[in-house]
Amino acid sequence: MLITKRKSNSGMNFAVINGYLTFMALLQLCKSQQGTFTVETSSPTVAGHLNGDVILPCALSPKSSAVGLEIRWVRKGLLEPVHLYINGNDNFQLQNKDYQGRTQLFSEELKNGNVSLLLKNIRLSDAANYTCSVLRTKWFGESSLELKVLATGRTPRITFDGRQGNGIGLTCMSSGWHPKPQVLWLSNVGTDLTSRSETKFEKDKDRLYSVRSNFEIGAKDNDGVTCRIRGLQDTELTEARVHINADLFQTSSPWKAGFAVTLLFLLPALGLLGAALWYLWYWMKNRGSEKKMKESSQETTAKLAESEKLLAEGKDMCIKHLESEITQIKKDKENLTKRRDSDIQQIKDEKDKDIRRLETEIENSKKEENNLKEQLETAKSESEKLKQECSDLHNEIKNRGYISNQELEEMRLVRANITMSQDKSSKNVKVSEDGKKVRAKTSVRAKTTKLTGWDCAIANESFTAGRHYWEVKVGDIHKWRLGVTSDSDFSEVKDKAKARQYYWALKWKDKKLITVNGKKETELTSKQKASVIGVFLDYDKGRLSFYNLDDTYHIHTLIFTTKLPLYPFFNCTSTEKDLDISSK
Repeated sequence: MLITKRKSNSGMNFAVINGYLTFMALLQLCKSQQGTFTVETSSPTVAGHLNGDVILPCALSPKSSAVGLEIRWVRKGLLEPVHLYINGNDNFQLQNKDYQGRTQLFSEELKNGNVSLLLKNIRLSDAANYTCSVLRTKWFGESSLELKVLATGRTPRITFDGRQGNGIGLTCMSSGWHPKPQVLWLSNVGTDLTSRSETKFEKDKDRLYSVRSNFEIGAKDNDGVTCRIRGLQDTELTEARVHINADLFQTSSPWKAGFAVTLLFLLPALGLLGAALWYLWYWMKNRGSEKKMKESSQETTAKLAESEKLLAEGKDMCIKHLESEITQIKKDKENLTKRRDSDIQQIKDEKDKDIRRLETEIENSKKEENNLKEQLETAKSESEKLKQECSDLHNEIKNRGYISNQELEEMRLVRANITMSQDKSSKNVKVSEDGKKVRAKTSVRAKTTKLTGWDCAIANESFTAGRHYWEVKVGDIHKWRLGVTSDSDFSEVKDKAKARQYYWALKWKDKKLITVNGKKETELTSKQKASVIGVFLDYDKGRLSFYNLDDTYHIHTLIFTTKLPLYPFFNCTSTEKDLDISSK
């Protein structure tokens, strides 16, 4: 299996290399012939969003059809083409496998010279330079452009990092960007504060960027700050805003002040207590008598009592201050809790409001979608009805014998250049010098000779296969005959019974249209006179058709079977007016 697979890949690579070398050789050959047209891209750079679709624009200038030309889209660094259009079809066998199923030309636009390429489901790896080449015999042109792949990240999220110095630390985070985005910190009035931030970028396993930006907000920023992340294009912008209450920026708290006041009251008491103890020690050491000892003891006791009193007062005062601080802290905590609950409720209300708005928009969108579907169904129904009516009308027109301009033009594409000569015609008719007109000779009437259906002008041309068409102006001639015969000397034929077997015609007599099929004549129901008759011979199918070109109306079709050459013939009984074989 491995050997087979390697052989298959080698064969494919050989085909790709061979095609590439052939293409490059043709390009070199055609470079000296450039100038017939140029290939242009509307922009040197095109941007597309990750997982979306993008059009790589390219067109011929001046505008001319690219149908049947060789169109090749290649990417810098790749041997196989990104897309190849050759011999009127897309060639996917030589296409690079990374682009299979993801590229498409606009087939309807090729006739207008539009050779743009639609690239679907864009990947980061698609970012590169692309070249559009168009090749035709002795013609060559190419143009290049750069594709940039963009990815817009998620809405940033701001978190609190606690107190930092005199301020509060913030962190702004977002992920899913490409290329690396720009991070801005802005004040409430739009002042750029980015210089006070520190930003770091990381790439994930999908090669998309994540951003983390740290910022210290101070009391002067209490109106709020905005973290804005912007991509390569202006439309790639997302941001988040935060507002912090000014109370959170106080540098001292009430319990510290209370502790300092309490300490001021305790210091004098502690000083007195120390002095009393020192005095006691001194007198006990230097007492000279029991009286002094007693007096000293009494004095010391009094001072101790006074110190204890001061300590008790200081203790009570400290307890009162501490209780007051605790009460204030509880109040601050309650206020903060209420404020937090209020902020949470406000956020919740805004969220509910957004949800209701989105639900309303979704409901409206569904209604609009349903309305559009109904309109589309109605339009489809009306379209089908119109198609059916057009089909019915077309069939009705066809059943009534009318032909379309398209059918008439298709017949005129095989118009035969028919001429007549006097040598091949009856002596009772006169052929014009250009061989396009015929009439009865004046001498016929003078001799009172009756002009018959055998007195015809015979065409120089004959037909043994194919389709042929000619038109005859009969005007208001009261009697004429048109058709084909297998006898080139029809007017002089002696075996008239045999000649009638290969004789098919349409004649106008006594204001009636009559078909002649050999010996059989059939009067047609149509009484409508025509001034121009179209004659269509389909030799291979054995059909001879006549048309009234005044109203583009089908008169009749005669069926024949013969392998003999057929000559057009023309019979005119008027000595004053011509049957005219129209050349236009």
